[in-house]
Amino acid sequence: METFIIIGVIVGIIGLLILYGYYLGLKRRNEMTALSLKLNLPYLSEKSADHHLKYAPISIFQKGHSQKAANIIGGQKDGLYTELFDYQYTTGSGKNQSTHHFSICILTLPQSFKYIHIRSEGLFDKLASLVGFNDLDFNQYPEFSKRFWVKSADEEFARVFVSSEIMQFLTSYQKPPHIEIGGNFLAVYFTGGIKPDKYQELYEFARAFYQKMTTH
Repeated sequence: METFIIIGVIVGIIGLLILYGYYLGLKRRNEMTALSLKLNLPYLSEKSADHHLKYAPISIFQKGHSQKAANIIGGQKDGLYTELFDYQYTTGSGKNQSTHHFSICILTLPQSFKYIHIRSEGLFDKLASLVGFNDLDFNQYPEFSKRFWVKSADEEFARVFVSSEIMQFLTSYQKPPHIEIGGNFLAVYFTGGIKPDKYQELYEFARAFYQKMTTH
C-alpha cells in the first residue's frame, strides 16, 4: 500500500512539473507575441529545430547538438531583415549533459564581412592569457582592451574593423551583449533568457552597432 502511495506521489509531482513547464512555455509565447506586435514584426514560429543551419557562419550556431530556436519574431524592419528569438543547444550526454540558453537578435546585412567575435572579458579569459591563449589587444585604447575580448581569424581585418567609434560605443555600456559577425549576419545576444521587453533593447543595440560599422 505504501509503495502505491509513493508511486502516486511521484507521478503526481511529475505531472505538476509537466503542467508547470507547459504554463511557462505558453506564458513566454504570449509575451513574445505581444512583443511582435509592439515591434511591428510577425511572430513566425513557436519552435524550430533547424534554425541554426540558417545562420551557420555565426559560431554560436555551430556548437553543441539538439539545437532549438523558439518564439521566432522576424521580418523587414528599418531596411534590414531582422529576427529575434530564444535559442538553446545541448552539450554532453547523460549525467554530463548541459543545456545552454541564449536570447538573440540577428540582422541580415547587405554586405558580407569576415568573422569576428567581440564580448566582455571575464576572469577565465584573464587566466587563459597567462598561459598563452590571448585575444587581440588594442593597446592604444587601454580601457577597451582591458574590458573586451576580440577574436578573428584575420587580425588585420579585426584591427581595422574595431574602430575608435566602435570602442567608444561599447565602453559606454556596462554589460553589452556578445557580438558576432560572419558573412551577411550580425548577431547580438545575451547568455540565458531575458524578459521579452528587453528584446527591444537588444534590437536597438544591434541597430546602433550596425550604424557604427557603416560609418568608418
